[in-house]
Amino acid sequence: MAAIENNLGKQAEQDHVIEILRDDCPENPREWDNGCVMLCEHRRASLGDEQATEKIANIIRRHPKYDAATDEEFNDDLETPNDKYVDISSPDGMTAMLDLLEIPWLPVYLYGHGGMTINTTGFSCRWDSGQAGIIVIDPFEYGGSDPEDFLRGNVETYDQFLTGDVYSVRIFKKCPCCGVVGEEVVACHGFYGDDFENNGVRDFVCDEEGETEAAFRAAVAGANRITRNV
Repeated sequence: MAAIENNLGKQAEQDHVIEILRDDCPENPREWDNGCVMLCEHRRASLGDEQATEKIANIIRRHPKYDAATDEEFNDDLETPNDKYVDISSPDGMTAMLDLLEIPWLPVYLYGHGGMTINTTGFSCRWDSGQAGIIVIDPFEYGGSDPEDFLRGNVETYDQFLTGDVYSVRIFKKCPCCGVVGEEVVACHGFYGDDFENNGVRDFVCDEEGETEAAFRAAVAGANRITRNV
């Protein structure tokens, strides 16, 4: 699904060589404080947040609209059958209650064929793809104005992690006389996605390390990107 181009991003500029290459040990973004919870189910892989079912159920129970009357109306005390019973520990029950309480959420779809990639809109292949879970706003942590866009961004970042679309930047000394590349001057890791103009790579190379715009653009042109086939 994701084939790696062989050309390593290297650019000699004055007395430095700049490399942009894949980060071989990126952080799992689902371990960050995200302001949302991702619940995914997969037969062979552990995806999404740890203890996601419990976290989403807790979000529901803490919501101001989920009061004693709501609890009584939609729960089942096991003695008196309740036709309105909603099991918030099940995906269908969760989404029904999230809709009732107007807590924003989106579906998470997965395509798995020689790797895994996810989105919130689905994939055309009906054999190797389908809905794998949901992602839910935590209204007690999120304070923005566009929750669905925020959720899509979280899914995109997690997809970049799953597909290896995360990068490191390394800057080496170069002998001005013979051009031999020497010791590493500085390195920075954890740039998610290949929009190097806006994902922090340019800021690091040009603003923090003082390299030229030409050096940055030349390094980007030869960066070790992934190639997506879906």
